[in-house]
Parts: sequence; structure tokens; C-alpha cells
Amino acid sequence: MLTMNMVVDNRYKILDEIGRGGMSIVYRATVERSGKIWAVKEVRKDGRNDYNVVKQNLIAEIETLKEVKHPKLPEIADVIDNEDSFIIVMDYIEGVSLDKILARKGPQPEEKVVSWAKQLCEVLGYLHSRKIIYRDMKPSNVMLKKNGEITIIDFGTAKKYEYNSGETTGLGTAGFAAPEQYGGHGRTDARTDIFCLGMTMYSLLTGVDPQKDFIPDTSIRKVNPSFSAGLDYIIRKCTAKNPDERYQSCEELMYYLENYKMIDKGSRKKKVIKMSLFVTCFLISIVSGICSYLLNLQAKAQASDNYQELMKQADMIMIDSENDPDHAQEQYQQKTELYTQAIAVPEKAGEKQAYLNLIETYKENDDLFTEEELTQLNYLITQNEAALQANPDTYIDICYETGNLLWYYYNDANQMTKSKRAVKWFNLMLNYIAQHEADERVQTYQADPENAKKIGLAESYKEIGTFYDEIAGQIKQGKDDGEYKKLFWNLQNLLDQLTVSDKDKTTIVRLELLEMTRYSIHRYAADFRRDGIEENGIMALYKRIQNVLNTITLDESHPLYAKKAEIESNMPDTLTAIETAYGITRKETKTS
Repeated sequence: MLTMNMVVDNRYKILDEIGRGGMSIVYRATVERSGKIWAVKEVRKDGRNDYNVVKQNLIAEIETLKEVKHPKLPEIADVIDNEDSFIIVMDYIEGVSLDKILARKGPQPEEKVVSWAKQLCEVLGYLHSRKIIYRDMKPSNVMLKKNGEITIIDFGTAKKYEYNSGETTGLGTAGFAAPEQYGGHGRTDARTDIFCLGMTMYSLLTGVDPQKDFIPDTSIRKVNPSFSAGLDYIIRKCTAKNPDERYQSCEELMYYLENYKMIDKGSRKKKVIKMSLFVTCFLISIVSGICSYLLNLQAKAQASDNYQELMKQADMIMIDSENDPDHAQEQYQQKTELYTQAIAVPEKAGEKQAYLNLIETYKENDDLFTEEELTQLNYLITQNEAALQANPDTYIDICYETGNLLWYYYNDANQMTKSKRAVKWFNLMLNYIAQHEADERVQTYQADPENAKKIGLAESYKEIGTFYDEIAGQIKQGKDDGEYKKLFWNLQNLLDQLTVSDKDKTTIVRLELLEMTRYSIHRYAADFRRDGIEENGIMALYKRIQNVLNTITLDESHPLYAKKAEIESNMPDTLTAIETAYGITRKETKTS
């Protein structure tokens, strides 16, 4: 790693660190003889199982910047391939990124955003004229200089596109990326950048970060009615899911941005503007249609190759938190990024393996499923819902595994919270099966014994989660009679599956289920008795908890040792709760 005052290649003296990302660290450096300031981007080679992917992105960035010369783009001064790192020296852009302006000052005035957007249109149009798509337009990749001009930075995802290349995949930032980049249909082209620019304008105007909040409707007037109707129309058109419904070129978008105030609330003068561009759009449509036809001939084969390569690279990365904790997080990030890219490959969005492997990676990382990971997974499934639902076994299994992930691994100490969050996914699974029961593929899925078991477990999970979500209201209304008996049998059903296939369950799954069952017995012992659960039934369930606990052997260094110890320490109090509810004396308990 570069350090302060180090001199790189006998020329560039490192002054300080100015930024870092998943792949690199960027420093400010100077050439002492000239006093000129440069940006030095370093990517280290050691410990990166996906270095080939990283290197390809760096090569793409270097080759792209070498080909272009524009006042709003940085220029490369030097490329240094050291033994342990890869270094790019480029223009240092003195200014502040638009995301930092947004964080400091909040939503920006529309006049200012339109001015920035026109400048971005200019530079994107220049790139498109050289068959380059940028693919990662977002506020953090746009620098605003003191003179009010902007510069686009970070070309790691930019790519040449040729009509005969078969290129169909794209990288990008979730939220800002176009559907064709992450699970949509078709190839990435100039219209992809137009979508990203539309989302960038939306974020700058509203202050909403699409990376954190899913945006179902990109109307800025729904956030702030005072915004111009013309600008609202432009942004909604830029961000249309279907590329054919967007502006087809930056030149077309620029015309609308320059005349956005002419689009009034009533007519928006849309027809007048469209008429002036009719011939151009018509010709573009013809060319696009011919190109799409030619690309489709190669798209499927290329997509399959890309998908398999990404899956192979991800599968090779082993996360070793126990023996190599220093690199575990980096390995986890590499693995999840590769699976996400595999999901993003068009033609493959409906294949389940990448989703299931991503879910296993969440578990493998630290036995905790975080809110950030849930947002990522939810986004991927939502964006590709149509493709997933076209394959019943895929959609059913992904909903089931996502529900399980939340039920057992969600980062919340309260099992009741976990179960409530998981119910949504079990409901999606069961509702889909019910709505498609006439589909032969669904019938075939249900006929398989293992799948039938999953469906039965999903029904139990759903019933238990619904119980915890609704029981307080039912008690208040006096409508809880019979609910505890259903809870008891559902808990017993889950515990049956646990003991039958114990070797297939992870330690955390067993402990979470045992604790939920123990807690329920303790809390609702008297209610179980009132609902007709007999003494021998509840005692048998209690003993099964104890027996399974005894099969789990952990030493004090194990991260789950404390959890098991806590369950064991609470077992005597749970037994007391049963004895109190059923009027059992301690002598009777020992002899029963």
C-alpha cells in the first residue's frame, strides 16, 4: 500500500489519501520539480481472488481514457504495473462531488440541476459518438469545479460497444443502473446512460438516494409539487424501464432540457417538439431495430458464457472467517459482487443458482443477515420478478430460502421480529403456488417429496409468524381461543423436521428454533393448557428441546457457545412455568 511521502516511479510524491472504493485507493500526489498535482489510483494485487476481473476493469478504464480527449474528462498521464500493485496516474480534479454537495446542502434547485444535466449530456454524447457507454452515472462520479463546470470520473465500468460484439451485460450501481444492466432485457447502449442520468437528476432534485430507497415512480412532482411539469416529464421519460420509451440519444435529451420550460402543465407542447425530431427519431429507430436483430443472434451464447464465468469465479472464493479474519470481509465482498453480476446477465435473470449461492454467501459470511444485505437481495428479486416467476421451481425456492434466511439469520435478537419479517416471503411462495395450481410445472414441483416438505414447513412458518404478529390484537379482542393449539402443532412440526434431518441443519438454525420453541412454551404454557394441549404433550415437547440441546457440543471459543448456554440456563424456569400452568408438583415431574 502506498504511504504518505512515498515517491512512486521516482516521480510522484504521495501527499494524502482522497478516496477509496471496493477495488482501489486514490491519492493526491505531486511532481516536485513542476509542482503539478496528480491523482494516483492504486489497486493492490495481493489477496484478490478476482484480480483478473479487477484487471479487466482497470484495462477498460485505461483504454477508454486513452481514446478520449474532452475538457470534462480526466486524462491519463502514466500507467505503472508494479509487482504488488497496479497504478494509474491521471488529472487531479479540484472540486467536490455532487453526492457531497447533496449531503451538505440537501436537494438542489432545478435550474442548477438542469445546467449540470446539460453538461453531462454534452460529455455523454461525445462518448457515445465514439461507441463508449459510461454505465455508472451517479452523483458521486461527477465532480463540480469552482468555475461551475463538471467533470466525470471513474471509468472502471465504461465499455466500447460494437454492433457485432454481442455485448449484453453491464455493471453499474444499484438504484441508478438501468434495468438492462441488472436483470432487464436487451443490451446496454446509449439509452442506458440516459436512464442513469435521469436517476441522477431525480436524486439531486429530491434528495432521495436510489441506492437506499427503491423508487417505483420517478415523478419529482410527487416529492415536491413545485417542480416544473416539463422537467418532471423529462425525468420520467429518461427513466422508462423500456429503452424504446426513453430518449434515444443525448442530442434529443439536450433539446428537451434546453426547452423544458416550454412544456406547460396542459399540453407540454410535446407534439410540437416531437414533430421537429420526427425524422431523426424515425431513422434512429430503424437503425436500432436492425442492430437489435443482429445482436440477438449472438446474445444468448454470449450471456451464457458470461454467466458461467462469473459463477465459476465466485464459487472459487472461500470465506475463511476463522483462520483468515483479515481477508474474510474482502473475500465476502468479492463473492457477493460476482454473484450479483451473474444475476445481472440478461437471459439468465430467471436462473436460481446465483440467487441461492448469494443467499448461502450471506450465511457463510458471519451467520448474520443484515438490513443492507436484505435491501440488496430484495432489489435483485424485485427487479427480476417477471423472469423468476416464469420458472415456478425457481421462484418458489427463492422465496422459501429468503424466508428461511430472515427467520434464522436476520440481524435481530428478537425471534418474533425475525419471524414477522420472514412471513412476507412464505406468503409470496404459498400464494404463487395457489394461483398457479393448474400449471403442470407447479404440480410436478409439489409431487416431489422434498418439495412437498418445503411447502409444509412454509405453511408452519407462515402460521407461527402470523401468530406472533396478530396475537396481541386477538387477546385484546378476546379472539385468541384455539390459536395456541395451532401454534403448538406448528412448533412441533418444525421440531419434527429438525430432529429428522438434524445433520443437514446448521448450529445457528437448531439453536434459534430451540429457543423459539422454549420461549413459546414458557410464555404461553397456561394458554396451551386452556386450548386443550395435554400435560404429556407439552412435557414431551420440552424434553425434545432438552434432548436436541444435548446433541449440540460447543467449546467456549465457539461464537454460539453463549447462545446455547443462555438457552440451557432458561430451561429450568421454563419447566417451572409448565409446572405452574398444569398444577404439577416437582415430585410428579421427576416421576412422570
